[in-house]
Amino acid sequence: MKIFFNIFLVLAITKYSFATDSLQIVLNRVTFVAKDTIEFSCTIPNHSSNGLAGATLNVWIQHLQTGRIWKYRYPVINGELNAALAVGDSIIPGKYAMNFILQEGLFKINGNLKNNYGNPKLNYLMLTRNKESLFNAVNLSGKGDFRIQNVVFPEEAYFIFSPAKKTRRNDLFIKLVTPLDSFFTPIAVFTSLIDIKSNLHENSTPGTHYQFNFSKLFNANTLPEVVVEYKGSTRLKRYDEEYTTSLFKGATKIFDGLDDNAIANSSSVERFLEARVAGIRMENNRLVWRNQPVNIFLDEYVVNSWEDIYVNTMDVAMIKIYEPGSGSNPSANQGGTVSVYTKRGQYENIGQRYKFKVNGYTPIEATWR
Repeated sequence: MKIFFNIFLVLAITKYSFATDSLQIVLNRVTFVAKDTIEFSCTIPNHSSNGLAGATLNVWIQHLQTGRIWKYRYPVINGELNAALAVGDSIIPGKYAMNFILQEGLFKINGNLKNNYGNPKLNYLMLTRNKESLFNAVNLSGKGDFRIQNVVFPEEAYFIFSPAKKTRRNDLFIKLVTPLDSFFTPIAVFTSLIDIKSNLHENSTPGTHYQFNFSKLFNANTLPEVVVEYKGSTRLKRYDEEYTTSLFKGATKIFDGLDDNAIANSSSVERFLEARVAGIRMENNRLVWRNQPVNIFLDEYVVNSWEDIYVNTMDVAMIKIYEPGSGSNPSANQGGTVSVYTKRGQYENIGQRYKFKVNGYTPIEATWR
């Protein structure tokens, strides 16, 4: 559903415009049915003088009857935000509180490298769903502290850290904190009660007593979230069931990195594939199959090149191969697809931690489910 929010700003009914000293919220209306769109805008008065050129608006929706909470968050750039949230079919009729909570600053990561060997910098790769990857470096303090800040991305991103000086083994152990997910003191809070109806002919209003309790609700809920015969281990099958989404289920071949040491003993993932998969080879720093470039995924994130896959081979849980022309190929690429999965959860190697999945912002046009 395409939303042209500028039209809304002209036609909005002013009785649904609300303001505090530091936060102004405008809603298109307060009564909705499934598949309607809640359009809202946020303005921060005097944002520049208050040091709020970049801020985060958290939108927490609570069902008054059950107490269930849905959490979304948006970047507010130069004091302005226009966003739209479509009401999904799964949202039951009832009264809801939309709590708008303003948080200082944009996305940032605070981290600490526990086993720093005197390097002044730390490399990192940021992967987002179906987007270009970002490779960069951060400065390390004498105690191994670092910060990545003011990076805006939708939904979630995958961060992989590596030593500034390239080595065969990536054995970094990093502690990571994202302040957007940590407890914070709101700059401003505004609550609007809305009504979700089974149809618009019902005669009721959203006017119900409601008390917003930030501390109590902070940790409630979270942000919005071919048959292969296994010749490998039972652990590999469990891992595949736990971490592979439906799009990546139909692999034509799977290599086990949990109970088979062949991948771990290889110098690199690409060298392992050259030795094990007929027709695959490295050409001009690219992996090709039948003279066509191979699509690469790392934990189901698109990767631009093998230069970006700086993952310890000892940390690979499994590799899935999708042959060129295979109907199960998740990318429908003529050169086939390789999907590399790293050890996570109970399968993770003890003593190293250098890759993290981090929650980002809600897309400007999203669906409330």
